[in-house]
Amino acid sequence: MSYFKVIMKNVVSNWANMATSLVISFSLAPFILHKIGNTYYGVWAVASQVTGYLWLMDFGVRDSVVKYVAEYHEKKDDGMLNDIINASLKLYSIVCCACLVLTFILAFFFPMIFSGLRGTASTAQLLVIITGIDIALTFVFNVFIGILMGLQRFDVFSKISIALTIARALLTVFFLSKGYGVVAICLIQFLANCCMNIMVYAVSRRLLCYRLNFRRYGRGRDIYKLLLNYSFFVFLNCIALQVFSFSSNFIIAIFLPVSSVTFFAIAASLIEYMRKIIWAGTQAFSPLTSQLDAKNDASRVILLLVKGSKFSLLLGLPVGTVYLIMGKQFIGLWMGFEYATITGNILAVLTVMTLFSLPHYTISGILLGLNKHHLMAYCRVVEAIANICLSLLLIRHMGLLGAALGVAIPHLIMVIFVLPVLVSRALNIKLFYYFRFSYCGPLISIIPFALACLLAHHFFTPRSLITFFAEILLLLPAYIAAAWFFAISKEERQHCKEMIFALAPAALGR
Repeated sequence: MSYFKVIMKNVVSNWANMATSLVISFSLAPFILHKIGNTYYGVWAVASQVTGYLWLMDFGVRDSVVKYVAEYHEKKDDGMLNDIINASLKLYSIVCCACLVLTFILAFFFPMIFSGLRGTASTAQLLVIITGIDIALTFVFNVFIGILMGLQRFDVFSKISIALTIARALLTVFFLSKGYGVVAICLIQFLANCCMNIMVYAVSRRLLCYRLNFRRYGRGRDIYKLLLNYSFFVFLNCIALQVFSFSSNFIIAIFLPVSSVTFFAIAASLIEYMRKIIWAGTQAFSPLTSQLDAKNDASRVILLLVKGSKFSLLLGLPVGTVYLIMGKQFIGLWMGFEYATITGNILAVLTVMTLFSLPHYTISGILLGLNKHHLMAYCRVVEAIANICLSLLLIRHMGLLGAALGVAIPHLIMVIFVLPVLVSRALNIKLFYYFRFSYCGPLISIIPFALACLLAHHFFTPRSLITFFAEILLLLPAYIAAAWFFAISKEERQHCKEMIFALAPAALGR
């Protein structure tokens, strides 16, 4: 199978998984919020954020599994594959036990850290315990998820995820309708993840014939050194990403009432939806880069960087444009107009930040695949420190908007001024060439759509989400037409036509 077909198969399956998750999350969010209320929604967000730091204990081992499964499967080295898998299982078993201990410690001290819980402390502790156990068990099964990703079978993982996401949504609606609360939501998520872990393990055993050896893990220190040397910088990346993704709610809950977290969490969830669109399209770049690197195919890696960055911009720009121009209107229709102004301002700040950082998802995947991700790690650690310091300073003077600016400013400096220079040096590519072929086409293509959105926002006021989305769908052809002629090359158009013709019979059931 050609590289283009491999990429498109993975991208389409990831998008299907992402679309299912986003549609369900988007549809359920107002239902859950109104069923459990601002306070419990905020408690749930804070508990999830605190336990989210437990993911730091992954230490980047899963990314090591992805890289080395892709590399040694390409080299057909079954011995190394077995040693990598078994060594990773031993490491994750230790991490799982440590995670369980930390979970109960966090649950015990949780009410002391967040004094504003006011009668919800026991619920918050229970949420921490359930989520922590869920994370601990997932660590062990991360090895098998890494195997699927290393084999570039994102389609298999997506099918499992889609089925369980739908089941989880149906159970959530059922139990909330029966009067159950936020603990029921957490338990449903835990059970769904357990089912996913078991199914991923079974499929990975079928796709890759590896031997589990629980007495002897790997070839001694060399295998652990190989895994940990790679995963150390992944770990630094993870620390920074956790700070970037989760520190805001944590800081808000300390300095402001816990109900304030809800206003920030709504905007952050919309940005997360946008990121997932990009991540779903670029997730396969890391194992593919490892495969190309194993063949010493540097020219294809550079091509993947340029086209992947352009691809990320093409996907994210229309979403960000809608957020910036129609964000307050959308939030009012979605969650209620009492959230529109405050959350809309936060969304605008986070959207500007995210638009500038769209290509960095491609850059991250390629640097991971080339084992040059230490460059990203150093940048993100510095960014994380600046994030915390600036958020603590600004939230005292500007409230929720200060928390948003504390996240946005360091990230903008990193993705605009630092990261492009580092990746150009790492891959020996000229900045002018990179910006010309990655940025120019998408930026030109978004102009007609942005103007159409401004006119529609000025002259038309939708009364429901259905009419809002209908309005966006009517405006999208302006962007698609511009992108087709200004951003997509003749060769890429031909590939797109071939993909459409290949997918059309399946869509029609032929």
